[in-house]
Amino acid sequence: IIGKGPSARYVPSSSEYYTCCLNTSGRLTDVVNFQFLGDYFIYEQMCAINGYFNKIENFIYPVEFNLENPQRKKSRDLINHDLKTGLNQFEYTFHFHKYPETEDIRMYTVISSGEVALAWLLEEGFKTFYTVGIDPYAPDNVRHHVFESNMEGQHIHPNMPGGMLIAYNRMMKRVNLYGAEMKEYQA
Repeated sequence: IIGKGPSARYVPSSSEYYTCCLNTSGRLTDVVNFQFLGDYFIYEQMCAINGYFNKIENFIYPVEFNLENPQRKKSRDLINHDLKTGLNQFEYTFHFHKYPETEDIRMYTVISSGEVALAWLLEEGFKTFYTVGIDPYAPDNVRHHVFESNMEGQHIHPNMPGGMLIAYNRMMKRVNLYGAEMKEYQA
């Protein structure tokens, strides 16, 4: 799982593991096996990155984007499908949205893209997770310089104080419930 925290670094593609990217963290790898996001402004940032969608295999987004979606349109109505030809697309919903869980759409009670990714991948049967850029003890709202320099940090919608640690603890609780393991990636 590649996050955007200060410890983020390049992760080479490999046939030995899958890469899962949160928001625009796909900047740090050549192949994105699983791409997760929750907000429309993140989708717009991804569109501005030349060739970003060309390296994505599975694109996972909410039925309804959270932020920058005042008309509460469905995400499929807002995304440019020409950019995403050949992608496997999956939707999920949040407990506070009006869209119920169905056979095709899972519902999550989460506070971060990392938590969504972990929950979704656990339900897909993954049990071993390595992280890069998931920094629960980093100062609030500090991101790796690659993202800060591209205005892809948390300047628009900052996390609440301690939010990164809270999200991490929630992720670890879910890991333990599933009998999985999650630790920092060592190249």
